[in-house]
Amino acid sequence: MVTYRFIVKIILKYLPVLILISANSISARQFAPISSADAGKMLNELDKQLSLRKNYLENRVKRIDSIKYQLTIPRLPVTKQLELTWKLARLYEGYLSDSAVIYFRRGQNTAALYNHNEWEIKFKIKKCETMPLVALFNEAIAEYNTIHIDSLNGRLKILALDSGRQLYSYVASFYSDNPEAYRIWIEKSMYFQEQLIKHTDPNTPINTYNRAEYLFMTGKYRQAGILFHSLLNNRHPLEPYMAARINHKLSKIAAFNSNHNEEIYYLAKSAIADIKSATLEIVSLQDLGQQLYTHGDLKRAYSYLAIALDNSVKCHAVMRMLQTSQALPVIQQAHSETINKSQKRLYTAVITMAALVIILITITLLFRIELIKKKRLEKHLRKANIIKEMYMKSS
Repeated sequence: MVTYRFIVKIILKYLPVLILISANSISARQFAPISSADAGKMLNELDKQLSLRKNYLENRVKRIDSIKYQLTIPRLPVTKQLELTWKLARLYEGYLSDSAVIYFRRGQNTAALYNHNEWEIKFKIKKCETMPLVALFNEAIAEYNTIHIDSLNGRLKILALDSGRQLYSYVASFYSDNPEAYRIWIEKSMYFQEQLIKHTDPNTPINTYNRAEYLFMTGKYRQAGILFHSLLNNRHPLEPYMAARINHKLSKIAAFNSNHNEEIYYLAKSAIADIKSATLEIVSLQDLGQQLYTHGDLKRAYSYLAIALDNSVKCHAVMRMLQTSQALPVIQQAHSETINKSQKRLYTAVITMAALVIILITITLLFRIELIKKKRLEKHLRKANIIKEMYMKSS
């Protein structure tokens, strides 16, 4: 007789296989080809959102100002101060990196002053994560290494591991032109990612994302793509920063598969997510501009790269400025080629107009000559008629 325990054992044994089969069937639908028309529509949507970016930024500034005003209220309880400072620092992330560091540090100092140990560590963790963006690499690493991660509770441990992964990823990206140094730092990032996967619930977005990113980093692009798509198709809406990161990773997978349409499509989607959240630290827009430049869309390439550079300056993210500055030759070249094309079009238009004017003048002259000839003929005919009439009268 088959027991209930035996049935449960069988289900658990084959559950991973069933999930994999289900994932494969889902992925087959998700990886439907993206056409050039689809990519074009997404670029048009990006252009539309870029035209609205000022509104998104103004809304973010209003939220920042609102929290700053609340912090000025007299006799505000310390816990409320810490909560508001945390919200303010998080709002500055991806918007003004140096201000984010300042408010994470301020929150850390306030928490230390009033012996709120958990808040102090929380601010310290996020401060260390953000510091590389303002080129404080050594300071960030040194201070992060003073955090005793194993002694932290569940939530703080997950935060510390996630920040460690991001911290070392930032440092690695700074050494993108140095393969040996990049490998050392990215391996440290991946170590924290492995720990993060172990310590988070498999059914949570943070776990799924990190498993997908880990698969991506180890070259398992197809499996990574399946997990990334499962996050995008989840019923629960994703945070904008997460949607931006997922779409950026999908663009990298598309690039690996030499699928230009998909690469452009997902880069545009990633940039749109950042723009809507009023994020100035937009990597996707820079990547998109460079890709469009290589495929001859010079007008968009110049526009996107110029905006990306302007954003990195406004964001005060030194690391992003350095990365974006590498695109300056491309920006200059795209701008020069755009100007050259405009000049060529202008010269062509001027030459065409000149030719049309010459043709018009020629036609006018010919018409006038014909008109003069006609008048002369009419004059001769009148004279002939007069002579004829005089002859007839005399006869």
